[in-house]
Amino acid sequence: MSPPRRSISSTPPAVCVFNLQKYISEEVLQMTMLQPFCFQIFSAREFPPISEQLRRVAEIGFRAIETYRDLYENPAQMRELLDQYNLSAPTGHFALSALESELERHMKAARILGIETMIVPFLPPANRATDVAGWKAIGARLEDMRRRVEVEGFGFAWHNHNWDMARLEDGSTAIQHILGEEMQWQMDVAWLARSGQDPFEWMRRYHGRICSIHFKDMARPGENEDEMGWADPGEGILPWDALWAAAIEAGASISVAEHDMPKDYVRFASKAMAQLRILAGEIA
Repeated sequence: MSPPRRSISSTPPAVCVFNLQKYISEEVLQMTMLQPFCFQIFSAREFPPISEQLRRVAEIGFRAIETYRDLYENPAQMRELLDQYNLSAPTGHFALSALESELERHMKAARILGIETMIVPFLPPANRATDVAGWKAIGARLEDMRRRVEVEGFGFAWHNHNWDMARLEDGSTAIQHILGEEMQWQMDVAWLARSGQDPFEWMRRYHGRICSIHFKDMARPGENEDEMGWADPGEGILPWDALWAAAIEAGASISVAEHDMPKDYVRFASKAMAQLRILAGEIA
């Protein structure tokens, strides 16, 4: 049985306590992600060079990174750096417009880097729809791209924020039209919670289609405003013990630590790794 519905965004931290034995099976509690130690290197984008970023996250203990647009310009060089620091790149973020205009180039980069799942993470505000018909059209474009890349051996998924959770005129949400019937989902749990939605309910609803999660935390209201209101894992308000178990039950096999705007990415990466080791069972 999954945890009960509750709105994480409005729940005081002291209330976000779950008896996992009550809501999650013992079998799930003993499971872990196939790759719990992945880092979205976009989190370090303000602190070049990339070689130093990779060195630092590898030293902290991450075993994989998630790539983004700037890293596809010279994939062979990037692959050399990954090999140098014994890192893999199982997932990568790709703009939908980039895939539609240069699909072969981006698939070639993905193959060189060893990316298995190509993920669309964002739509610029000007390209977002405002009604059901518009979001269905975007969903159709994503579905077409899913079929094209899956034929080539890649997985394909969508990554949410908060704007794709907005209600439309018929009561549906944009993400329902984005995901359609078969699209995989990389769930950014914290963005989902920030939108006022209950991550547990969405994990139940899309059970078996959540391929990975983004791992970060929400600060208390009014805190960390210079970091977009995010917190390092373990210092925010999200009940990650329960969320971790629910994500595994929903099918997630990769956890990607990410912070949208850290003042110090090494601090964030270090604290995220400390929490991930506990969640993954490496530290009792």
